[in-house]
Amino acid sequence: MNSVLSEILNTGATQTADGKGTVKVHSAVSVAEGHLLQKLVRQVDPTMSLEVGFAYGVSALFICDALNVRKGTQHIAIDPNQYRGQWGDSWEGIGIANLHRAGYGDIVRLIESPSYRALAELERSGQHLDFAFICGLERVMAGGRPPSFYSFTCPNCQALYHIVKVEAGPETNDRELACRSCGAPLPSREGSLVLKYFLLRKAGPTRRRA
Repeated sequence: MNSVLSEILNTGATQTADGKGTVKVHSAVSVAEGHLLQKLVRQVDPTMSLEVGFAYGVSALFICDALNVRKGTQHIAIDPNQYRGQWGDSWEGIGIANLHRAGYGDIVRLIESPSYRALAELERSGQHLDFAFICGLERVMAGGRPPSFYSFTCPNCQALYHIVKVEAGPETNDRELACRSCGAPLPSREGSLVLKYFLLRKAGPTRRRA
């Protein structure tokens, strides 16, 4: 475990971005949740990972600690309030500062935008993701609607996904989606909402019946 994460867990506090003070950590995953995240990350072994909700960077520290860093490794963190607090309370840059202190600054990409915008932009750009953690409380929907997300298992191969429902735009009409593990077709819409799939666990080896 890196020293920055260890200090936060042991003291319940984190350094400010400038390192001149400390603040009590009041928004973070628990130790048990962090260890579960690390177990999932090691199972999936992602090159590209993402989280919605960054705050003090605790979950990102757990995730980055478990990454098998190689060429192309990147962890994307979506947090519209990391600096400015335009969409809520500002985290004063503490989260990204913690990731730099821990030595992960080169592999972390911070997107300062509401997730309903950031996720749509990532999709438009063709961004590939291997693992996603949805943790933030900021709104996924426009117009003040609460986030809507849930887990989904591909009925064909048992690959595990996290699904986020977002409002459809003109670029999302008539999308065809397929499981990234087995290629089976997946539902792309639920009523007026578009379904976005984030792979949490690839399908395991198929067991043949005797």
